Amino acid sequence: MSYSYIILTMKKTLLIALLLICTAQASAQMIVGGNLRFNMASYSRTVGFDPTLPKGMSLQFTPQVGYSFSSGVMMGVQLSIANQQYFYTNGYYNASAGEWQKTVVTGKTLASFGGGLFLRVRCFEFKDLSMSMELSAIYSYGIGAVRDTQYVDAGHFPIVFESPFRTRQWDVKLVPVLSYQLSNHFSAEAHVDLLSLLYTYSVTDKYKMFEKDSFINTYNPVLDNTTSSSDLTAGFNSLTSQLLTIGFIFTL
Repeated sequence: MSYSYIILTMKKTLLIALLLICTAQASAQMIVGGNLRFNMASYSRTVGFDPTLPKGMSLQFTPQVGYSFSSGVMMGVQLSIANQQYFYTNGYYNASAGEWQKTVVTGKTLASFGGGLFLRVRCFEFKDLSMSMELSAIYSYGIGAVRDTQYVDAGHFPIVFESPFRTRQWDVKLVPVLSYQLSNHFSAEAHVDLLSLLYTYSVTDKYKMFEKDSFINTYNPVLDNTTSSSDLTAGFNSLTSQLLTIGFIFTL
């Protein structure tokens, strides 16, 4: 699957969705909503250090604007603002000192921004509670870095190496949504990520690692390699262990 083909497909999908929204706008109610996903996790690559500290964290906010139709269909556009970071520590046990000595702390950060479309169809409704299936497609661009902090010994300052990277990612997700109507214009909802289906295609530009120094104020990144990957995930995985995503919908 080529990069240009994916861009062309996304443009066609966006155009069709905007045409559908425009033609049905007169018989629909405008909605404003969003959802928030937050996760903290511990990773298996952590070795012997600070087991009480979180080894990873991800935060994503997705505002939505669209139209709700009397037939139980909701569609519109959405943004995605996300930040993810994790670290793991390698070291050894110093018997003479009676404590663990860390040798390398590796951290990874990624901040991304994107947008896309969503389509939601109500499956059943019981009083104020309803369940829908939501299909969404999001393109996001991210900037991140991998940083290695090496501890030589107690008498030296740690040496820091950093490798920047850029990501371009396409996500297509199908997820059940539970909604509870609190008033005529406001509903609380939960995305059941445990039962979701997610397809991801990403392209990553990795740049060569360099040593960070307080005397170096500028650095021109040198591209090392470009890789691509695609994944199909059912439910949640080890990096995004999330059962529910909390959100809301406000009808204007």
